[in-house]
Amino acid sequence: MPPTNPHTRSALDKLVALLTLERIDDNLFRGAKSTEGWQRVYGGQVLGQALAAAAATVPQDRMIHSLHGYFILAGDPEHEIVYDVERIRDGGSFTTRRVKAIQHGRAIFTMNASFHKAEEGLEHQSAMPDVPSPDTLPSAKDLMLRNLTSLPPNMRAYWQREHPLEVRLVSSIRAAIRAGISASRSKRSGSSRMGHYPTICGSIRRFWPTLRISPFWTPRWSLTAS
Repeated sequence: MPPTNPHTRSALDKLVALLTLERIDDNLFRGAKSTEGWQRVYGGQVLGQALAAAAATVPQDRMIHSLHGYFILAGDPEHEIVYDVERIRDGGSFTTRRVKAIQHGRAIFTMNASFHKAEEGLEHQSAMPDVPSPDTLPSAKDLMLRNLTSLPPNMRAYWQREHPLEVRLVSSIRAAIRAGISASRSKRSGSSRMGHYPTICGSIRRFWPTLRISPFWTPRWSLTAS
């Protein structure tokens, strides 16, 4: 959803700048480092910069339609990332690129991407579900700030800063987050480096069983349904 807060617009400008790469050579690009203070480079940043590097070598009339990324090593947030683009194929309709993200002389991420020019063909789209208008729903940040004291310090700092995009949650997920935070208040434990997030994720799964939570978010603890 488009941000409405002027400070949020500044955060969006920072995101756009982060995805605007410096061209070193025809197929070589440098991505700026983030200033968010993470212990490791956020995976979405690497993937987004890699896609931007690939797109910079492709005609503007071709859009990305498929990509496969592989995270190899944790990125160093204190250093910029170099992206080496290999031009695999330039066909009549499709363009294929392979990108390697490099830090300290080692590949930390690789991606294969395919671009396709606009053509007439079969189209299919699922019907829009009956959901409330985003303007009538609180944002994820609003919900978290209401329960700020229940969050561990690292999550508290994350939700207090301005974000480039707003996420509005429908009732089932809002209820799941509330249930998770409520349960975490009575199940405080120092055994998890993610604080109360396991309980929140478990509650979300209980309210939304079809949701798949990536194992990268749950590395050292089991989910708890409150």
